Amino acid sequence: MRSLSSANARSCLIVAASAGLHPRRLTSMCADPDGWPLLGRHNAQLKLLRTLKQRKHREREGLVVLVRLRLPALPTCRPRKRSTHQPRAHPRTAQEGQRLVLDALEAGQQPTLLLVADELASRPEAEAVRTAAARLAEGSVARVPMAMLDSLSDTQTPQGVLAMMPQPSLAVPDKPSLVLVFDRISDPGNMGTLLRSAVGAGAHVALTLPGCSDPWGQKALRAGMGAQLRMPIRAAASWEDAARQLDGWGCAAFAADARGESAHYSLDWREPCALVVGSEAHGLSEEIATDRRTTLCRIPMYGGIESLNAAMAGAIMLFEAQRQRTVGSEAGG
Repeated sequence: MRSLSSANARSCLIVAASAGLHPRRLTSMCADPDGWPLLGRHNAQLKLLRTLKQRKHREREGLVVLVRLRLPALPTCRPRKRSTHQPRAHPRTAQEGQRLVLDALEAGQQPTLLLVADELASRPEAEAVRTAAARLAEGSVARVPMAMLDSLSDTQTPQGVLAMMPQPSLAVPDKPSLVLVFDRISDPGNMGTLLRSAVGAGAHVALTLPGCSDPWGQKALRAGMGAQLRMPIRAAASWEDAARQLDGWGCAAFAADARGESAHYSLDWREPCALVVGSEAHGLSEEIATDRRTTLCRIPMYGGIESLNAAMAGAIMLFEAQRQRTVGSEAGG
C-alpha cells in the first residue's frame, strides 16, 4: 500500500469517521491505485454513464455524474473540440472540479462509482483523489484510460476524474422563508450561478418552472460549484402549482422585472418571500407578471443601461434579502 503522509492520514481518519467507517478499514479504503480495477469500454457501468449525457436518462435513473477534479492537466491530453450541442445532465449528473466532488463527500453524499484516469491515478497531484476514496465502499473506485474518461465529459480540458452518485434529495423545510423560483431560465450557466447565489444568501429551497435548464447538467453544476448539493431543488408543474406552494409556506412573491414600480431595496425581504427570476431572453412570463399575487420589483439603473444579466440581477436581490435579514434594518435602510 502507498504510504500516506501524516496530514493525509489524518484526513483519511476524519473522512472515514464522518462516513461512519472504522479507522482500521483505511488500509482497504485508501488503497494503492494499482489495486483499482481497470475497466474496459464494454463495462456495464460505463455504458450507463454514456447514456447520462441525455436528460431523459438522468431523470429516469435518478443519478448525478460529478466530472473532472481540478488537477493539473495531463501533458498528453489535448483539448477536445466542443460539440455545438450541449447535452443536459440530470439525476445522474456531471459535475466538474475537485471542489465539487469533495463538496459532495463533505455533504454526506456517497458516489457509487469513482473513475480515475489510469494515467493520473498514481501521480502526486491525485493525492486528493486517493484521500476521497476513503469515503467510498470497496469496489467503488476504478481506473479507465483517459481517452475513455474524456468521452464521458463535455469539457474541453478533462482532468481525469469522474464520480457517479444518486441525485441528492434534500428535505424541504416545513416553512422556508426565502425561496428562489426559476421562470424559464434556459441558460445552464445562469441556472448554476443563481443557485450558488441563493445558497450564499441563505435561501432554503429552489423551484423550477417548465422551460428551465436542467440544474443537474454539467454546465449548471460547474457554475453552481456544489450549490445543488446544499439546497433542495424541486420542479413545479406550472406557475399556479408553484404559487399554491408559496401560499402554503406563507411566502410573498417578488418578481424581478424592469417594469416594476418598486425598487428591489424598498421591499421588506425580512418576511417570508420568494424571488422569481425570469428568462434571459424573454423576461418574466406574462402569467406571473400579471398575477395579482406577484409584486414586480426592479433594480434602479443608470447610464442608459436597461437591464442586467438574469444571474447578476437575481444575486443582487438575493443579497438584499440577506442584508435586511442580517442587519435587521428597515427596507431600503
